[in-house]
Amino acid sequence: MQTFSAPFAGDFKRRAALIAVLAAAGLIAAGCGGNTDGPRPVQDDHGHEHGHAHDHGAEEAKTGRITVYGIRHWLYIEHPFVLAKHPSPFTTHVTDLKTSEPRREGPITLRLHGDSGEPLEVLAKAPTRPGIYIPDLLFPNPGTWRVSVLIPSEDGAEEVPLPDITVFSSDQEIAKAPEVGEPSGTSFLLEQQWKIPFKTEPVRKEEGAILIPESAVVPKEGQSIAYVQVSGETFAERQLRIARREDGKVWVETGLYEGDRVVTRGADAIVLAPLEEHAHGEEDAVEMDPKIREAIGLTSELAIEGALQVTLDLYGWVRPRPQDRVDIHSPIPGVVRKVHKWPGERVESGDPLLTLDVPEWLQWQRDVLHVYHERERVTDLKTYAEGEGRAAVAKLLGEIRVAAAEADKLRRETELLAEAGAGAVSRREIETKRGELSVAEATLEAKRLQALSWGFSEDDLKAFVAGLALSESARKVLPPEVSTSIRQSEFDLEEAVHHSLFSEANLLAWGFLKESLERLRKGDTTAIETVLVLKSPRSGVLMDVDVTEQEAITDEQRLLQLVDYSKVHVEVEVSESEIKAVVNRKADAFPVHVPGLGDQILEGRFVYFDTSIHPDVRKAHLVIELDNPDGKLLRDGMAVTVAVPLERRSGVLHVPKKAVLSDGFEKVVFVDEGEHFHRTVVRTGLETLARTEVLSGLSPGDKVVVEGNRALLLAVSAPKEGAADHGHSH
Repeated sequence: MQTFSAPFAGDFKRRAALIAVLAAAGLIAAGCGGNTDGPRPVQDDHGHEHGHAHDHGAEEAKTGRITVYGIRHWLYIEHPFVLAKHPSPFTTHVTDLKTSEPRREGPITLRLHGDSGEPLEVLAKAPTRPGIYIPDLLFPNPGTWRVSVLIPSEDGAEEVPLPDITVFSSDQEIAKAPEVGEPSGTSFLLEQQWKIPFKTEPVRKEEGAILIPESAVVPKEGQSIAYVQVSGETFAERQLRIARREDGKVWVETGLYEGDRVVTRGADAIVLAPLEEHAHGEEDAVEMDPKIREAIGLTSELAIEGALQVTLDLYGWVRPRPQDRVDIHSPIPGVVRKVHKWPGERVESGDPLLTLDVPEWLQWQRDVLHVYHERERVTDLKTYAEGEGRAAVAKLLGEIRVAAAEADKLRRETELLAEAGAGAVSRREIETKRGELSVAEATLEAKRLQALSWGFSEDDLKAFVAGLALSESARKVLPPEVSTSIRQSEFDLEEAVHHSLFSEANLLAWGFLKESLERLRKGDTTAIETVLVLKSPRSGVLMDVDVTEQEAITDEQRLLQLVDYSKVHVEVEVSESEIKAVVNRKADAFPVHVPGLGDQILEGRFVYFDTSIHPDVRKAHLVIELDNPDGKLLRDGMAVTVAVPLERRSGVLHVPKKAVLSDGFEKVVFVDEGEHFHRTVVRTGLETLARTEVLSGLSPGDKVVVEGNRALLLAVSAPKEGAADHGHSH
């Protein structure tokens, strides 16, 4: 919502109370009659009676008024009905649309285009008063003339065409010419508009309704109203029916029309304009009813004599703390399916930011599931392989025992045959038996060597052949191919576990729930998440979104930037001549004024002071830290003023800084004397962010107005009733 500068920056309730009180007191000027419900053109032909440069008889002179908007300037012109061959003063008010201020210097040229010949040009070299030129125009012939105003500026000359001007041939024609009544509404002079931040804008249509800024809406007696400019200094009140409000915008169903120009800044001042009628007594004093005082929130504080902290006021800019700026990158390639948050939105930790289709996201989950299935496979394999291995070991040991028994038997038989001698058995029989013994021993040796290669010891084999029980280690022996198979499966499982740990870490890092991960570890396939939802790692404001929906992203591509503004830094520029004062400061707490937050003073904390000078600006940086009100009011790049605490002065008379106003070349305050408020000129000295030293004009204990004083200044300085030209001092 657009805000108003003091005195018209009260909150919505205060404004409502003000308008209700003024309406009840009859202080809002009534219109001059006529219907204000329909649209009214900004240009108006003729209206108020006005002093005239030539005599039209006994009647007061008829006056024309023109309001016209250009690109850079807008004009309000007052002139008498024009008589050919007689000079007519065209009082021309020129306002800069960029600054809403009067044109203070430079010429303007009025070009007069008749039916034939070259246009006539009249040069007004400079304004007679800020914003007001009064050239005399001499039209040589009666008829319809086209007039334009040429206004040079630094952006180039702008030519603003006026509505056609009727030039009469005689006073009798002027007397017979119809006179259009004044547009109804509240009068608010340009001299008043120029004193305050004041702006009008054309309404526009959107979604079937008129769209205006929130600042254009003024509450009154429970209703919402807006002020429409019906001429340069007249504003009609329109009652609005509002469809909706959103982000500082208001959609209006009825009460406004395309082509209307509404007051978007300074609408409260139009309500306060009637206060000039209630400035009584001395020229520099205002008498105000207590109800009005309460309605506009007028408050006072005492002028105090005491100690005042001397400060070195330096300019700086708000910056996010480096540790609070987070860039979120893509973990792996994929495609953006949905963008949940956009730049400027505040997010909390855990809020979804992006939904991604990422093949590797599924692969990480498959890796976790694979460990579960691999562990089951290895368990089954070991059970089966160990069983097969035990059977092979038992078979080998059995064969060894059989071979050993066979060899012993053949050895005894051979020995018996040898003892019997050649006479008892044939030599051939003995040799045959010896051959059988050799084969049996060779078979036994082969089995023994095989058992030794499997891991049995000689002692284990001897004990087994002797019929003794195997040792503990011998009972664990398996065939090499079985052991190798088991070791390979265990290695595969270990590799899968390590791979899964890496995948689990990635899953957890990108927001996969621990509960879902535990379910995956147990083989629960329903825990699989098909898309990756990137969630905010912390609270903050989303600054950048670098991707759009359906966009393919690459590995390590930056997707978003998040900044936590709960605490911010202020970078203060310190010139070389100011370094000593900053180094010798009296404290590490710094009052900070942020113009965007009004009169609020924040307290900053010292972080560090540069030890080097930045060569491009020849300044060092002092960095302080601030708590951000509401976590969002301070924004990157906002300008601030930082008060570096130096000495303390005692015996200083001082008042709140906002009590002192500039009125032309004078500094003034309003002294509160109950029902009267006196404009008092003061001479000021030392200024801090919140207080101003008063050297003369006040005494300790004087009550000065700190809120509502601009309304008093407007009331005191407004043109008084009876001034020429309806309040203008041309």
